[in-house]
Amino acid sequence: MKGLIFNAFFEMVEQSAGDEMLENVIDGAQLPHLGSYTAAGNYPDSELFSLLAQLQEQTGMEMPVLLETFGTHVFHFLHRGYAHFFQEASGAFDLLASMPSHFSEKIKKLYPDALLPHFLVEERSAQKMVLLYDSPRAWGAFAKGLIQAACSYYQDQCLIEEAAVDGNPHQVRFTITMV
Repeated sequence: MKGLIFNAFFEMVEQSAGDEMLENVIDGAQLPHLGSYTAAGNYPDSELFSLLAQLQEQTGMEMPVLLETFGTHVFHFLHRGYAHFFQEASGAFDLLASMPSHFSEKIKKLYPDALLPHFLVEERSAQKMVLLYDSPRAWGAFAKGLIQAACSYYQDQCLIEEAAVDGNPHQVRFTITMV
């Protein structure tokens, strides 16, 4: 996982719970990098999973809620650092539809070794989009946070329904309806 995502996690914890909580989470995770990650570096997923588990233990938040919150934060974190990616889309559906090709390609150019989740637009109209999320990390709740943040950013009122595909947590189908 890219260090950029670790940096987003640290920022989220620091902003929402303070420096002391961040130190407790890092100390409790017993990381080999001691909480020091470069944005372009590549680190084992297990280290972020340890940080998330520590944050869950420290706060008592359920993991799906924590991942959804993290997804929302990452959307805004990426927007601050890469605003030009977001300027090309006219709304949430445009941004979400561009992720499988244009958006992901740009991230891959910046970080060639990034392991990105896959998003496939299965259906799209002016009022509805069906988006399939596929990732070895099984972070459907994280993807939901990204989707919610995209809708909010573009001021699109969206109803988001989700369902694991054949009970597989690595694949989640999101039905997003404009309301």
